[in-house]
Amino acid sequence: MGSEGIIAKPFDKRHFPSWGIVGSVIGLVSIIGRILNVGGYSEFGFFVSILSGFGLILAGIAFIPFMIGLGWYMDSRFSTSKLAAMVGMFYANAMVFVGVFETIWREIWIGWLSFLFSGMIMTGLWTTAIFLQRTVKAHRLLSLFGIVDIGLFAVFPLGYYLSTIFYFLDMTSRGFLISLGPGFWWIHRMVWVLHFAIMGYMLLLAIHIRSEEKETREPSVIFQQFPSQTPLPTSG
Repeated sequence: MGSEGIIAKPFDKRHFPSWGIVGSVIGLVSIIGRILNVGGYSEFGFFVSILSGFGLILAGIAFIPFMIGLGWYMDSRFSTSKLAAMVGMFYANAMVFVGVFETIWREIWIGWLSFLFSGMIMTGLWTTAIFLQRTVKAHRLLSLFGIVDIGLFAVFPLGYYLSTIFYFLDMTSRGFLISLGPGFWWIHRMVWVLHFAIMGYMLLLAIHIRSEEKETREPSVIFQQFPSQTPLPTSG
């Protein structure tokens, strides 16, 4: 195998879905840690945050070959899949950024905003790319999960304001309503819930493509690389 083949190997159709599965699983576990750890400071919580940050770094690195390979693999009209892959690479880098700057508030807010908005745009583009496939390689029903994620994005601003209202009502009623927490902590938790939905969507997409390619993979052709032997003409 030449150097070009070695470089391209992580992005081919046999390997890039595995990167997506690995990155999504690590990302889901890391995000669960972040969701459960929202609240006051504790030594255990700090330890969980560090591990989650390290997990986000690994997940972001794994997502880069997954996004490149998926963009090449899925041939969609108007180059939608290529555009989705470009935004997906930005999303992967934002994930790494959030993991690296885990405890620096100014940088983490920049990372959160990049993480959130690039994830929203990426989800919409991949959902559109699945609909616009020239040759169907990813089942179009998978786009329904993308539509659900987009619905969560749409509800996000409304939920933030409702949680703030319920919080202040609970502060005055003293127990008649269950407090959803201050708006800051609610929006922090909801951001990670949205990313959990994105990771789940990418995991399903990667598993589906990997299973499809495994079923259609051709049998070994190792013996076909040798030229057939024709009998030598006999004299006489």
